[in-house]
Formats: sequence, structure tokens, C-alpha cells
Amino acid sequence: MLRSFLRAALGVATIGIFAYAMAPPAFAAPITGELDINGSDTFTATSIMFESPANIGGTPTGSFSELTPCDNCVTMDTADLTTTSIIGAEIISAVTGQAHTTTMTIDTAAFLYTDVVLPSLTISGTALATLSGFTATTVDYVITTQGDAVTFSLSEVATPEPASLLLLGSGLLGMGLMRRRRRQA
Repeated sequence: MLRSFLRAALGVATIGIFAYAMAPPAFAAPITGELDINGSDTFTATSIMFESPANIGGTPTGSFSELTPCDNCVTMDTADLTTTSIIGAEIISAVTGQAHTTTMTIDTAAFLYTDVVLPSLTISGTALATLSGFTATTVDYVITTQGDAVTFSLSEVATPEPASLLLLGSGLLGMGLMRRRRRQA
């Protein structure tokens, strides 16, 4: 019985090592942290048009700490972006005067318009963010505008690493096979 357990454990370890060796190497880390951008815009209930350039405000955190607060350094998409045309739009296309550059391309967008005292528009969803030296990463974003001032915030979305999931799956498969053999014996 000990011999069959050791054989099964060796099989699971071999599968795990093979899975780890076959996983593509990670050349760069995913983007983490938060970045705040502010500037000017015009908007309606179903569209927004940024004025370029915008500013990096506050103190960027995580990977974004490679960028420093600056005025008039962020190139924004100045097209009239509607609820449908915003998908796939590269909202941030460049950051000048920095050692690193970042871009953001919209994947999903939800528009929330309110017109109580002062009209406001909030757009939120996910986007693909790039930052030089890091792996492109899916991030959550929130764009809030009231009057003609817009604030923009990005934060990372945790995604599981494929190699870790494969290793976990192969371990569970090995344990299942071990249990099946025990029942058959």
C-alpha cells in the first residue's frame, strides 16, 4: 500500500513539474496599484469628449508609482465617445515627460447620468492598461465628470496565473486517481 501511495505521489509530482516547465515564462509583472488622472471634458447623458492634455494627480501607487504627478502630460482621446463607440477606444494614448508610458483601451463601459442640481456622468468598466516594463493588464476604471471637470481612476483586477491553475488541477487529478485506485483494490 505504501508503495502504491509513493508511486501515485511521484506521478503527481512529475505531472506538476511538467506543467510548471511547460508554462510560458513571465517576462514582466502585471500592473498593480492606482492612477488618478484629471482634466476637462464636455459630456451628455450618452457621450463624453475629453480635452487633451490632462494631468496625473495625487500619488500613483503600485506599478503606477513609476509615473509622477504632472500637469498637461497625458494625451487623451479627443473624439466624441458614445455608449457604443467607447468600446475599443484608446482613451489614454501617451504620457509625456516620464521615464515610463501608459495606455488604456476600453473593454466594457456602463454610463450613469444624473441631472439633479449639477449634471454628472460616471462611466465605469474594465480596460486593458499597458505600462512600459509591465505585462498588459485588465484594470477596473471609473471616469467621473461634473460640470467640465473630469477625474479618472484606474485600479488592477486580480487574474489567476495559468501555471498555478494548471498545477492545482493536476494535483487534484492525481488525488482523484489515487482515490479511484484505492476503491478498486
